[in-house]
Amino acid sequence: MQQDHFDVRAARERLGLTTEALAATLHVTEGEVRGWENGSIRPRRKLRFQLEYLVARADWDAGMTASGIPDCAWLEARLPGFVYGGFDRAQIALGKEIVRHMEACAACRARTAWAREHLPPPPQPPATGFGRLFAATVAGIDRLPKWARPAAFGAIMLALMTSARILFLLPSMLRSPIAVLTALGTVLLAAAAGGVGGLAYSLTRPRLQRLGWVGGYLSGFVSVAAYMGAIGIVALFVLGMPDRRDLVPMLVIGAFCSALFGTLVGKIINDARSHRPEKVDAA
Repeated sequence: MQQDHFDVRAARERLGLTTEALAATLHVTEGEVRGWENGSIRPRRKLRFQLEYLVARADWDAGMTASGIPDCAWLEARLPGFVYGGFDRAQIALGKEIVRHMEACAACRARTAWAREHLPPPPQPPATGFGRLFAATVAGIDRLPKWARPAAFGAIMLALMTSARILFLLPSMLRSPIAVLTALGTVLLAAAAGGVGGLAYSLTRPRLQRLGWVGGYLSGFVSVAAYMGAIGIVALFVLGMPDRRDLVPMLVIGAFCSALFGTLVGKIINDARSHRPEKVDAA
C-alpha cells in the first residue's frame, strides 16, 4: 500500500511524463517508479513532497495560462538559473533582482494581479530540515517593518554564533545551574547587542548607501561599533566603571575590533552589491 494512498501513476500522467522521464526528473531508477505505481515500494517522503509540488505547480501554471497574459521573457530567461532556497550570495542577489523586476515590470504585475484574483498562492518547492527552518525564519523577518529586519537578523545571527560556541562547553556547564543561567544570559545579551547593531545599520544605511563601496564599509563599521557599544554599556552596569588606566586600552581595543570586524562586514555588504545581476528590461 502506498504511503497515504498517494497515486504516483496519476501524478505522472498529470505531468505528461513517461516512467523514464519521471525517474530522471526525481533522480531515481525506473524500477523505483514502477514500484511506487504498483504499490510494492513506498516513495520516500522527500520524493513524494517533490512530486506533489510538481503536480501542484503544473496545475497552477495551467491556470495561469488561462489568463491569456503572455509570459515575461526577462523572467523566463532567468528562472532556470535560480535555485529556490539557495544560500550563496549570487543566488540571494538574483532572487532579490527577480523580486524587484516583478514589481517594476508591467507584464509581471499584470500576471501577479490576475493570479491573486483567480488563483491560490503559487506552490513553493518543498523544504526539509534546515531549509524549512531557514525559510520560516526568513518569512517571519520579512513580515516585520523594513527598518526592523536588520535588527531581527542581527539578533538571530549573534544568538546563533554565541550558542554555537557555548555548545562546546555544555557538558561541563551542566554540572552547575549557575553556569547554565550565565550561558543563557550571554546568549540573550548577544542577541540584544546584535539587534542594536542591526538597528544602527537600518538607520544609517540609506545615507551611507549613496557613497558606493565606501558606504558599504562604513555601514559595516557602524553596525559592529553599535554592537560592541551595546555590550560595553551592559558591562558598565554589571561590572561598574573601570579604572582610568584600563579605560583607554579598552577603548583602543574596542575601536580596533570595530574597524577589523566592521571591514569584514563591509566586504560582505559590498560583495552582495557586486553579485547583483545587471538589470535587463522586460521584453
